[in-house]
Amino acid sequence: MKISEKQLAEALFLVTKDKSQKEVDSVLDLFVREIVDLRKESKIDSIIEKYSQIFDEDAGILKVKLTSAHDLDKAELDFLETEVIKRSGAKKIVFKKVIDKTLLGGVVIEYGAKVLDISLKKRIKLLKEELVK
Repeated sequence: MKISEKQLAEALFLVTKDKSQKEVDSVLDLFVREIVDLRKESKIDSIIEKYSQIFDEDAGILKVKLTSAHDLDKAELDFLETEVIKRSGAKKIVFKKVIDKTLLGGVVIEYGAKVLDISLKKRIKLLKEELVK
């Protein structure tokens, strides 16, 4: 029987959810032994990544890539966090911030399959396309 990394991550999540640290430690010891027995050591990074995704989804945590032309201040980040929470229904947002000076201004917000591009670079491109018509 073939067991996928996702199945292993889901199983680990189910058996560790709402457990004490001592119980989690015990489960992790058994889990690592099982990974070795299944000869899936090379897949451990993938299993951990899938576990992290499952954990975040269960906790209502949304990881968002936030690209801007410069560092944003706290007020700007708070505003964007509020807007993304409204749109996504997430309980908490974790931003991965990226600086891209070619944007000129504004931001690009990416999460899941969604991309919200409100950068100056994008606006200039759209304006140029309209003027060419």
